[in-house]
Amino acid sequence: MSTGSLAGRPAAPVRPSRRRGLALTSVILANVMAVIDYNIVSVAIPQLLRAFPGSTLAGLSWTITAYTVVFAAVLLPAGGMADRLGPKRIFLGGLAVFTLGSAACALAGGPLGLVLARMLQATGGGAVVALSISVGLSEFPGRAGHAFGLLGAAAGVAGASGPAL
Repeated sequence: MSTGSLAGRPAAPVRPSRRRGLALTSVILANVMAVIDYNIVSVAIPQLLRAFPGSTLAGLSWTITAYTVVFAAVLLPAGGMADRLGPKRIFLGGLAVFTLGSAACALAGGPLGLVLARMLQATGGGAVVALSISVGLSEFPGRAGHAFGLLGAAAGVAGASGPAL
């Protein structure tokens, strides 16, 4: 008998229901991350003013404005790209771009770098949010209402908790 097997049979792969649960959890966490990031910076402006001496409130407000504009501009094209290339591919690409943008925000040496990094982050965040429902629901064809409810509830909590965090 080989390791990982019962009665000579190979070990069973991850159960579909567990895989679906992990997929939905991953989608929810990615969506929550993008939604929180959308509004968390609004309360960080005073800290940013201290972190970037010589910057102005008007200049740093672009960290919010640029993110909002780019985020909104990405929502529809992300859906169109998903129709051609597949929602999972665009979702994962968006997650990678969001993560890269987050790292660029952490490394930004000044307000302009931060605004540009936030724009990159928003590009990924918009794709993640646009496709999270599609990717999440694809794992639950018979119970889409439950998946949609979980995703919506998590996004609502994330939106409300961003400023508090």
